[in-house]
Amino acid sequence: YFKLYTLTVDQNLSFANLIASVSMEDRAFADARSYDYFGAAYFNPGAILPTTGFQINTVKSPTEEVRLVSRQDQRLRWTTGVFHQSYHRGYLELFTEPGFDLYAQNNYGLPPDSSRATYGTPAPDMTFCGPTDIRERQSAVFGEATYAVTPKLDLTAGLRYFDFKQSFSFFSTGLIGAQAPGIPLS
Repeated sequence: YFKLYTLTVDQNLSFANLIASVSMEDRAFADARSYDYFGAAYFNPGAILPTTGFQINTVKSPTEEVRLVSRQDQRLRWTTGVFHQSYHRGYLELFTEPGFDLYAQNNYGLPPDSSRATYGTPAPDMTFCGPTDIRERQSAVFGEATYAVTPKLDLTAGLRYFDFKQSFSFFSTGLIGAQAPGIPLS
């Protein structure tokens, strides 16, 4: 799923053009694949349990920019403006191995429903659960000026001030993500 919306307005003010642009990215995709080999190699040697790894990604990112651009037929040409962007990405990984809790109980002495009871997963037979949340925000003010010294020589200078903030959170649980004290892996 991918949607990109953009709206741009350009208004001639005689001495300059006022340009405003707003866009929105809305994206989501999921990936499911077999991880049978992983459990058989590390947790349940000799016992192939069907393992599904499922990853879900979502992105929402609105962006706004407003700029004032001088006429281009002048010796001194300039651009000034403001910019803002928000970005939010959610990423969830889930590994489910039907029959894992019973296998862990019989072979490692873990309590019944050990995925939820011991490791705190949201569902039984889940060997990994890892949600990630990323949020970014950026705001900026910018300007640039170009002066035509001669018909073949221009001098350009510009400045940009920005404020950028990011928050990131990650949590993982399940036998793969958070081994409980005293529980052997093999």
